Amino acid sequence: MLDRPVAVKLLREAGLRAETLARFRAEARLAGKLSDPHIAQVHDYAEAAPPDPPYLVMELVGSSLAAALAEGPLPVACVLDVLAQASLGLHAAHQAGLVHRDVKPANILLGPGGLVKIADFGIACPSGSVPRRGDGTVTGTPAYLAPELFSGAAAGPASDLYALGIVAYECLAGAPPFTGLAHDITWRT
Repeated sequence: MLDRPVAVKLLREAGLRAETLARFRAEARLAGKLSDPHIAQVHDYAEAAPPDPPYLVMELVGSSLAAALAEGPLPVACVLDVLAQASLGLHAAHQAGLVHRDVKPANILLGPGGLVKIADFGIACPSGSVPRRGDGTVTGTPAYLAPELFSGAAAGPASDLYALGIVAYECLAGAPPFTGLAHDITWRT
């Protein structure tokens, strides 16, 4: 209705479990509270009636850093710029008391003019908390998680900075340092 391009994130029918829907709703609320030039802005969220899925409307930024890395390593100057801008977005989230917990190339968006924005606050949590599902498991992308999180330690700003360091390595080397943990998994602590 506002005649502007946006991105729409849909929750597929397979993801309509109560826990997944609650996490999707929390993502909309948490990201919607953040306002920073380096965080993708959330414009709207709705839980439509079936058969229509719940959806989140956010600004259309561009492609992900993951897509850029599919072409190979990036020049050092580009990596430094991406890291600096991503750090500003993470700092804004940390100042608001949130830890992203899923910093990875797919969640770093590259916009026009070299603008970098952090997206996907789907598993974000308050700083210092140990987010667990009801069954005692923790969710994340292991290849980017700080080592202490594997043992159930609290997530904090340093956890996100560790992940950003892994992203930096991947940008320069063309692959993350720990390739045996490349996919999202859920594990029990």
